[in-house]
Amino acid sequence: KSQLNGEIGNLKADHDAKVKDLNDEIAQLKAGLAAGSAESSSKIESLKDELEGLKKTGEEALKASEAKLKEEKEKHDGVLESLNTQIVELKAAMAASIAESDIKINSIQAELEAAKASRDSIEADGAEQLKA
Repeated sequence: KSQLNGEIGNLKADHDAKVKDLNDEIAQLKAGLAAGSAESSSKIESLKDELEGLKKTGEEALKASEAKLKEEKEKHDGVLESLNTQIVELKAAMAASIAESDIKINSIQAELEAAKASRDSIEADGAEQLKA
């Protein structure tokens, strides 16, 4: 019986040692997991911060680009408006110039007709004087 109690004691001691070893290993794994989790959380926060920084930089660049585009558009719109105004003014000036030219042409044509009539009259008078 004492031998059996000794073997039971040995088995119990072996069992307790194995349980202790397993508990120690579980504790180490938990500690490693906690450390890894903390490191992962730190990396995640770092990446989140970096992403926010990139997002903010991108938004600022987009706003600056939109502002510059708007400024360029306004500048071009102003140039186009000025050119359109000049075109309207030039068309009006051309129309006035054409009207003035038409008046001058009509006046010159009237003078030419009058000169032809005068010449014809002088020629007729000259012919009558030659007959007489």
